[in-house]
Amino acid sequence: TIIQIQDVHAHVVAQQNIAVILERLRTVFGIEKAALEGAWASTSLPQSHALPTSREKQLLAGTLLDDDRISGPVYAAIMCPKPISLIGMENETAYEKNRDLFLTHLGKVKEIDENLRSYGASLEESQQSAWGPELLSFGTEFKKFRETSNLGKFFPALLEAAEAKNADTSNLAQIALVRNIMDMEKLFQKERLQQEAEHLMREYKNTSWTLEELIRGDKIPQEKLGLYPELKKMARLYHLRDQISLADLTAQIETLTGRILEKLVKTPEENALWEKTERFYLARRILLLQASPADMKAYENEKVLLGSELAGAGLSEALSLSLDFYEVVKKRDEIFFDRLVNDPALAGNIAIVTGGFHTDGLSERFRAAGISYITITPELAGAAMNEKLYNERMKENRGTGIPQGPNTKRQDGERGTNALSEDRSPMNAPEGATLSELRNAIAWIDDRFPESYEVLLQTRDVRKAQKVFLGTTVTVSRSDKIALLSKQ
Repeated sequence: TIIQIQDVHAHVVAQQNIAVILERLRTVFGIEKAALEGAWASTSLPQSHALPTSREKQLLAGTLLDDDRISGPVYAAIMCPKPISLIGMENETAYEKNRDLFLTHLGKVKEIDENLRSYGASLEESQQSAWGPELLSFGTEFKKFRETSNLGKFFPALLEAAEAKNADTSNLAQIALVRNIMDMEKLFQKERLQQEAEHLMREYKNTSWTLEELIRGDKIPQEKLGLYPELKKMARLYHLRDQISLADLTAQIETLTGRILEKLVKTPEENALWEKTERFYLARRILLLQASPADMKAYENEKVLLGSELAGAGLSEALSLSLDFYEVVKKRDEIFFDRLVNDPALAGNIAIVTGGFHTDGLSERFRAAGISYITITPELAGAAMNEKLYNERMKENRGTGIPQGPNTKRQDGERGTNALSEDRSPMNAPEGATLSELRNAIAWIDDRFPESYEVLLQTRDVRKAQKVFLGTTVTVSRSDKIALLSKQ
């Protein structure tokens, strides 16, 4: 079984939760290997993992994670009680080509965004004059959904519009399922649920199971669960949620939207403008590198009209660049799949951590090949990825902040004296590799983390330890070293 964990780059909460998921998979379910996007090295970080568990080790790893200097999988490999093997799935050449296209796009993204805004504004002007009030109102809600993908906000508006227009939902099982789930969620008595959960977990405190695992795994006898009415509701809710198919739900939302539009659209001109608006949203996702594999398939059906419309908006060059980017992304999907299927190092039950586009693309390949897989999306706490930070990491190179030899000077003019002042292979790596890639390449971390951990023990200053991790020379006073030795 392949366990897909959907990555969200430069998102602290997502990385924290990915680390927790991997640690749980390792300690409870025995999943020893994690395959990674963005990496072509393999390691279990033996030196870093072997450091004794301590408040300082957790502080350093957590600080580096929060600053996007290490990823969730790396944090898990360092902190998990049992070793985790991190295995890179990338072809370095394909990865670097994708990165070059990303950086080229990044240099043009302001111009792309401005042209998209101008094109979108002209469409909105046409909508204001061509659409009736009801279609305009529904179109506004649909626009928010297309821009944010926030189903929680759009779904009530969709149901309200369907009811108002008597749009048929009788054969849309996933729509009915989500409606039932939303209704059930309103019935919970939250305080009582919390009390029941705390009481039940006291009975199972000596097990390794979480409350959700106990309920989902039918580990609680039915007669015992019957004593907890709110938890019994939770068990039914889990059962309903497990019946959701995101692909089927998405398709049924599109179907219901079409049925509502049949009631709202009055003229061919209104319909043509709606279709043009839909193509705009599709183009927007592609041009801003936010597309899914389904979007790229939809583009193939619309590329003639879309190409003409984007040419008029001055976006032809941007479209070509974005399509080149996604072509390499799809090739990397093929590389990942081939390694997962054929590489002995990736045999057996394994977790894989990839971004959203790769997750969807690999899912299609797994289904076609008859390979069992589970997809886990980490909780994001309602926050978006830190796009600015991600872009900064992608632009950085190996030379950033790294000293060149023993005579490297600190900013105050004094020479550094700790062990990192000598040349190491990570410092002499070729220019042009990103810190993002270095973070994911992972092998070098096992040299840096123990040294930065030692500096943290000596100085009690996590900022100095961070500098050492990034390759900056830090002076540790003789008294600090003696104080540490006296404690050992």
